[in-house]
Amino acid sequence: MLYILALLIGIVAGLRAMTAPAA
Repeated sequence: MLYILALLIGIVAGLRAMTAPAA
């Protein structure tokens, strides 16, 4: 179950990294 949460967090982090400029 925890790996699902980690996967979702990774996806959200990836989307935020793509949409927002990583300074």
